Amino acid sequence: MHHDFNMAQDGHLVVLATKNNTFDGRVMDFVLEVDMETGDVSELLDLRNIFPDYYDKTEKVSDTDPFFWQAGTRDWIHLNTIDYTRDDGLILSSRETSTIIKIGNVHSQPELTYLIGDRDFGRKRPMRITSMRRTGTLRASTDSIPSQCCRTPLPRRGSII
Repeated sequence: MHHDFNMAQDGHLVVLATKNNTFDGRVMDFVLEVDMETGDVSELLDLRNIFPDYYDKTEKVSDTDPFFWQAGTRDWIHLNTIDYTRDDGLILSSRETSTIIKIGNVHSQPELTYLIGDRDFGRKRPMRITSMRRTGTLRASTDSIPSQCCRTPLPRRGSII
């Protein structure tokens, strides 16, 4: 397991993972599904199949890179969080691409639904990104967050962040 897991359909877990013994040392780019009743584990998603062109452009971490302790691995997408959606999709966050990734139809024909991130990411890498333009303002709501959970003061209700 790597960083995160979440409940999916039928009480299964979806889990971010690294597959041991991959031929090229890639890490943190798989999603596994765990049947909580039987304990069966299956591969649900290999991000290399979603972003093959981008993957081909990446290289292994060297001993002079900022993440030198991962030297020899291919930390090309580095998934950090996972959420399962009711429409059989996954929402993932990627450290290496600084994007939020939505994958649809994960149990049948996984496909990239959208990316949220820097619009220049798509220009620098071989993938198509649809950019959205912001309208209105984003407002923080702290109604469901108990104030004792945080050491720093939360924004006042309705504050613009």
